[in-house]
Amino acid sequence: MIRDHIVFNFHEEGQALSEYVDSVFAAATFLEYEADEEQLVGRTVMNLHTTILVHAAFLEMPRSRKKLMSAVGLIEERFSVLKKDRGPSQ
Repeated sequence: MIRDHIVFNFHEEGQALSEYVDSVFAAATFLEYEADEEQLVGRTVMNLHTTILVHAAFLEMPRSRKKLMSAVGLIEERFSVLKKDRGPSQ
């Protein structure tokens, strides 16, 4: 079913978060997915990889795409700092 492309489109470890979010929203638009923005944001967050959810636990649940992208920026920044702290060998 086409709808499953949205509902079961899980974020893969190592995939850029902003790329994932953009792909979900692009697919929802293309497929004319019948959900409002808040529902689509909730579905997107539910399908984030578990390694990302651990780092997102300190954030308030986003209710709009704009707030989701703000959270994505914070998470990506956190991963960048962690990677820098580990050094170039990892």
